[in-house]
Formats: sequence, structure tokens, C-alpha cells
Amino acid sequence: MNIIEHLDEELSYNTEDWLSATKLGAAYLKMGKLSHAYAFTAMALGIEQNAITLIETGRVLSAMGRWKEALSFFEAAADKDPKNIEAANNAALAHLNLGDHDKGAEWLMRPFAKMSKKEYDAADTRELDWNWSFVHLARGEYRKGWAAWNKGEGHGDRVPRHLYLPRWRPGDEGGVVFYGEQGLGDQIMFAECLYDAVGDVKGPSVVEVDQRLAGLFQRSFPDQQVMGTLNKEDAGWTAPAGSGRIPLGSLPEYYRPSGASYRGHPYLLACPDRKLMMRQLLSSMGKQQKIGISWTGGLRNTGGVDRSHELKKLMASFKRIDAKFVSLEHTHFEDTEQHGVKAFDYITGRELDYDNTAALVSELDLVVSVPNTVVHLAGALGVQTLVLGSKAPSYCHTVMNLPLYNSVETLNDWTPATAAKRIKDKLDGIVKLRRA
Repeated sequence: MNIIEHLDEELSYNTEDWLSATKLGAAYLKMGKLSHAYAFTAMALGIEQNAITLIETGRVLSAMGRWKEALSFFEAAADKDPKNIEAANNAALAHLNLGDHDKGAEWLMRPFAKMSKKEYDAADTRELDWNWSFVHLARGEYRKGWAAWNKGEGHGDRVPRHLYLPRWRPGDEGGVVFYGEQGLGDQIMFAECLYDAVGDVKGPSVVEVDQRLAGLFQRSFPDQQVMGTLNKEDAGWTAPAGSGRIPLGSLPEYYRPSGASYRGHPYLLACPDRKLMMRQLLSSMGKQQKIGISWTGGLRNTGGVDRSHELKKLMASFKRIDAKFVSLEHTHFEDTEQHGVKAFDYITGRELDYDNTAALVSELDLVVSVPNTVVHLAGALGVQTLVLGSKAPSYCHTVMNLPLYNSVETLNDWTPATAAKRIKDKLDGIVKLRRA
């Protein structure tokens, strides 16, 4: 019996069991089934209004992109329990996603005003540190931002690896295992620091990433040993003797203390043979410029609603642009080509080697994308990119506005019409540059 079946059975025995209803809502939220999650959290809230039921209802509303409604539930939870760190943290996150960083910072400090020193010392503040990092980074306080980010190392989605090794810091003796965290986009983004970091390694180093990135990273960092074993519980290899370990996501604290410290130059190299194949493939579509487009981002439970857009609505404004559009989505959508976008699912599919997508992206004239992995890939390859940004979720809004890539421009406030005009301007600029 799985957890959902177990909780459902518990609830059937006692229909006033608010805790089981809340846990069911949380389980469905994790699965991305938002309507189911909302139904059970609403049920729990109807049985009993306490900090737990209020927070969980707010979390579901947050996943739906209904931040103002979610905020009211988090605030109500904090009213019932002023020392509740989870309530304050989620209220802060809601404010960040509504674009108010000052209010977010205020909420991050609020629960400690009621705590004794003993309670404060015992409090787990890692989730608060995560949101503090967004506040600092959005304000351009990079040193503080990345320091706060690193307090969450090994927590939550930042799954620790190679714990048999000591934690590495620049200047330590011996080799290093650099390992990725979270999704492909995060691994690509944080690898931007590798060229700096490997210069501080006093021994052999290994870079561990998702298997789909292994070939791309090995070509781009030829002096490193790249292992595509990140998603295996047992990596199947042993680090060189005397090595330390550090996740790629912890490198900016040491190497990106300010906006000026970002280099902005490309650091990934697509496969030359695959690039040639993609060039021929795109040439078969005609002489018009080629634009790669991606319109979905995140999962249903990680801000996907806020980050994604309907292709039909976008293409209604983009159809007058004199260019051919190519899908960079890793998921198959049956109606993609009906909206004037060519799909090559055998190249960009989720389970395929990401070297294929990298080769395709490298041969495009322009990439237009919502905040997702495609943006990091295109930026790391030096391809001209326009990001259809969003104020929510806070992570994407902050990251997309970092000076990571010289070739990437983010539109924070846009409509399909204004985005279409900017795309035309970008294409005209590319033509003028080539003629010059």
C-alpha cells in the first residue's frame, strides 16, 4: 500500500482527520496534481484551521500561481503561531514572487522577534537562508546572496554526494570532486565557475553531472575527468586519494562576489559533427532565419504555472516575424506544428543526450524562451537569447537577471506584442552584424 492509499484509508475511517487530509494534499502537490491537492487541503482546512492546514493550502495556491491568495493563508498561519518559521518563510516567498523584496525581508526576520535565545539557537533557518539569498541577489548583494545560498548546501533539493570526502574550499590540498545538483539547467549555470575553480585545485579533479550532460561537459572541460553518474545512488567509482568534494552550486560564493566578477563569455562547446548535421537540417527549412522557441518551464509543483505560456497565444503575435520557428521543448506536444513551430522530438526529447539539443541551439540565429534549461544552455553556448521572464517564481526571476551570459537578454515586463517587436529588432541586429 502506497502513502496515498494509506492516507486515503485513514481518512475513510475518520472523515474528521484533518492531518491525513493535509498529508494527502501535500502528496498530491508533490506529484503535481494541483486540483487533487487543493481538494484535500480545502477539506483539511474545513475540518480545522490551524497553522499546518493554512500553510499547506497556501502552498497549493502558490503552485497555482495565485500568490496573493496564498499570502493571506501564510499570514493567517503566522497570526495563529507567530514563531512559526515555515509560515513566515512562505509569506516571504509570496512577497518575493509578488515583486516586493523589502516585504519579503521583513517576513524573513519576523518570527525571531517572539523567540527566546534558546528557541532562536535551536531554530532551523535553512529555508529562510534560501529566500535571503534571493533578496540579496536581487539587490545586487552577491557576496551576501551566495553566502546565504550556501547555508542550504545538502538540504532539500540540494542532495549531498560523496559524503566520505571532506568539504573542499579553495586553497585546500589534494584533488576535488565537483558535483551537480538539481536539474540540467542548474548544473549548466553553476558550471560557469569551473574555469576559475579548477585553477585552485592542487590535485586531480572530477566533474560529476547528469549522464545527458557528460559528453557536452567533457568536450567543454577537456582537462577534467567528467562522470555522468549524478543520478545514480552508487556512482560506481572512487575519488582520487586525498580529494575533497563541493557541489557546483556552492562555487559562486568563492568566485562571484560581485556583478563585475561574472565573465559572461561562452563556456560550453557543442559537438562539431552534430552541429554540421543540424546546420543541414535547418537549411532544409529554407533561407529564413531560424528561431528556437521554448514556452514551458518548471514542473506543476515548482512554479510551472507562472513560468509557462500558451504557444498558440505567443505565435499569434509572432506569426508576422519573417523567420522559421523550431521547438526546443523536451516534451512532445501534438499541436506544436499546427501553430507554425517545427518540432524535432528525436533531437530534443527529455531522455536524449543533451548534446543533440546543444548542437541544434548552436546553429540557431536566436533563441526565445521562458526561464528554463534552454536559457542556460543557449547562454553557455553564446547564442543570442531573449528570455520571456516573469516576476514569479522568485528563483527564476532572480537568476534570469544575473549577469551570467553576455548573449542573453531578459524581458521582465512584456506582452506577446512587445516580445514580437523585440524579436524583430534582435533579428535585424544579427543581420546588420553579419553584413558588417
